[in-house]
Amino acid sequence: MSTSTFEVSVPEAEAVTASGDTLTAELSDGRTLSVPLDWFPRLVHATPEERGNWRLIGRGAGIHWPDLDEDISVEGLIAGRRSTESQASFLRWLEARHSATPSASRTEIAMIKVCGAKMLFNAIDRSIQVHGTMGYSADMPLEEMYRNARASRLVDGADEVHKVSIARRTLKEHSAVDGHPTEHIPTRRAAALERFADHLDIEAMNS
Repeated sequence: MSTSTFEVSVPEAEAVTASGDTLTAELSDGRTLSVPLDWFPRLVHATPEERGNWRLIGRGAGIHWPDLDEDISVEGLIAGRRSTESQASFLRWLEARHSATPSASRTEIAMIKVCGAKMLFNAIDRSIQVHGTMGYSADMPLEEMYRNARASRLVDGADEVHKVSIARRTLKEHSAVDGHPTEHIPTRRAAALERFADHLDIEAMNS
């Protein structure tokens, strides 16, 4: 039995722009590909100058931002893949980025304390689950590790305290706006009906 194969070629990137909340790539096949900027947290927290400092790698197969140590492949953009960087890795990068200004890094440090303690607790909890009853007995060190891990969410400040601190600092960076949020569905629906009223009337007449 013979089979046929198809080779799928991935276009190369020719230019990249990051404006507002969108990352846009101009591809060699003439297409323009746009994805949400918040798919890539490092780009979100970058300055306009850092976002603009990029270069193509692999003859256009990917884009590299040297100031951010960020690499994005064209294939990943086409497939709709978000950044695969772990939360802990991103928070370490963010804290190091703000380490020169202690006041700016307080939020990131609080995030790391919450995330790190939770990851430690979850890792030991899964280990106990794998070992079954023996994992929770004194025959294994996991029982003591479990107690210490649970205490780590309290000794350096309770998670809830850190979360409140994070929320307060984050909210200070924003101001209230009049009206509904931009993604308010009833408002968007009313705007769409007004915008496409003529088309809807034509469709109603033809139906």
